[in-house]
Amino acid sequence: MSKKTKYLIILMVFNFCTITGKNFANIGFFAYLSKLKFSPNVECLTYSKTVNYTSSNGTNNSYTCSYKPDSISMECVYTTAITEDNTSTTTKTEYFNSTEDFILRTKNFGQSTVRYSQINKDIASNKFFQYDTSLRLKGIIQSDAISVSVSEYDTKNRYTKGIISLSNGICQVPFTNSYDDTNLYFKQTFSISQTSPSTNFICYFISTSLSDQITEITFDKNYLLTKKVVTSGTSVTTETYTTKETAQACTGSDGTPYSAPIIQKFNSTGAAVGETASLTGINFDTDPGANTILFANGIKTFAASATSSSLSFIVPAGATSGQITITNRYGTGKSKNTFYVYKYFLYAVNNISNSLSSAQVDISDGSLISTNTLNSVGNGPRSVASHPNGKFIYVCSQNILAVDAYSINASTGVPTFSSTANAGNGARTIVIDSNGNYLFVLNSGDMTISRFSINQTNGNLTSLGSALNVGVPNLYWMATHPSFPILYVSGNGSSNIYAYSIDSSGNLTALSGSPYTISASPKGITVHPNGYYVYTANTTSTNSVSRLLINQLTGILSSETFYSRANSSESVTVDPTGKYLYSCNDGVGEIYAFQVDQTTGVLTALNTLTSPNCRTVIADPSGRYVYTSEDAGTGKINKFSIGSDGSLTSLGSISIGTNNPQGMAFAKTPQ
Repeated sequence: MSKKTKYLIILMVFNFCTITGKNFANIGFFAYLSKLKFSPNVECLTYSKTVNYTSSNGTNNSYTCSYKPDSISMECVYTTAITEDNTSTTTKTEYFNSTEDFILRTKNFGQSTVRYSQINKDIASNKFFQYDTSLRLKGIIQSDAISVSVSEYDTKNRYTKGIISLSNGICQVPFTNSYDDTNLYFKQTFSISQTSPSTNFICYFISTSLSDQITEITFDKNYLLTKKVVTSGTSVTTETYTTKETAQACTGSDGTPYSAPIIQKFNSTGAAVGETASLTGINFDTDPGANTILFANGIKTFAASATSSSLSFIVPAGATSGQITITNRYGTGKSKNTFYVYKYFLYAVNNISNSLSSAQVDISDGSLISTNTLNSVGNGPRSVASHPNGKFIYVCSQNILAVDAYSINASTGVPTFSSTANAGNGARTIVIDSNGNYLFVLNSGDMTISRFSINQTNGNLTSLGSALNVGVPNLYWMATHPSFPILYVSGNGSSNIYAYSIDSSGNLTALSGSPYTISASPKGITVHPNGYYVYTANTTSTNSVSRLLINQLTGILSSETFYSRANSSESVTVDPTGKYLYSCNDGVGEIYAFQVDQTTGVLTALNTLTSPNCRTVIADPSGRYVYTSEDAGTGKINKFSIGSDGSLTSLGSISIGTNNPQGMAFAKTPQ
């Protein structure tokens, strides 16, 4: 217990280095890189620190840490063996997410950030992040279904109060932190005697047998650790540290320091052939053509634009997914993560002919190529959904009690039937949660929602038991939140939106206040990519599209604002960038374009175009084109290009030779 708690204290202490609000640009690691002069041909980007450590209790263990750029890791060698993962060793290795992560954490003694870059919920640990009106983190609510704890921060985003859960998962230890920016002093108190819940025997034993622990830390002007005093009961241990840092960088023929290019992150998971992708890093040549980009299968291209810290490039024909290598006059760097080269496949279910059409999107002009139609698909197929991994698609049919699973041929996009599962009566809409773990089918006939788990290897479905009984007629469409485990359902007959949380077993529980009444009968429903807004397509022209706000802690909806167009709407979608919204109407055959205010979600009307019998509208993953299904015997897909201002231009229609296409979906399939 005492040893584990001590490690916890040390980890918490490391937070201090990044949260004092000071400017680190001219100290520590960066000072060496900016001031030292080096001879050519030295190893690129090296950094090391030597720490001499003495303790009043007689334990002395100095160590030297060196950065390994090839593995993006820090290797520390100790003079005396330490225990690491229950093994005695003199070498400890720490890996980093990127070189950027390494620099942030090693430019001072050692640290980890307490700032969170987005308003979000950490689903895995049930953490809710609280922010003030300026989007500054105020605290974290941690819920384990038994108790809720709030971690508090000061105006500089520094931990001031919180609770640490011990490894047994039962006991919790409260702590407080205080900071002295003038004297570079930090104090942390663990209230072990207040371990909760104290009614538990283990917690009671810990709280009565161990003393509160106080750690006091002093830093020098460069924020390097100089002294640590640990008090536990009557025991006081004083540790002193002296740290020496060294750094080296390569130099060019002009003597300017540099190092080999390092790829820190891709700005998207990947892109299709012909699409522009970008990445962030360091040591890129500002001449775009001087940066050679090599894909995993040996296909090469050059940067289309470049700065010293960013590159963009057009994915060349023949490239495949894998790590990317960049070579320039500074050297060669390889990405740690995989860059995915995608093909974008469009799928449409044809309600009357019982078939499933597929085609690849040529992003150069939006045309559909390599079209294929699979017959004998269900009975009255109405909706189709693709798995987030791009390997599986699913079809539900309104005339039979089934949902079918298909695997996707990565090269052609042609689907192959793999399995079927029982759904409910009048299956109308199908959706998959953002993590790809669960599939839901909206059954308008028996007013239920069927639930299935998805096998991540073969895509097969397993029923999760009885369907959820919503008990309201004319349920119409569903949408899942892009990051929260929440399902939203439109009720066309009730002018309501129903909202459900999705637990780790796929069970649905109504959110507080659900259902939420809006001013019109909603049909289509979608969630903005940033997760802040819900939009519905409504059946009256006076409020043909509604916008509602999503509470970022609870997922509940509020503050409806509606927008009028000449006619009502059937389907609604937001483009991948979140800048534009499109809705369409099947009765009068029109499609409506809106611009989305990124701060408020407010819509501004753009243009209106003809789209006969428009049943479903979707935007392709590249954000260049919009497609609508023409629910008529002609079997057409209408296509539109998205202008620089979000307005649409008709590119004509594509005949797929089937009857009444209705639901559509895109699959991003890695190559």
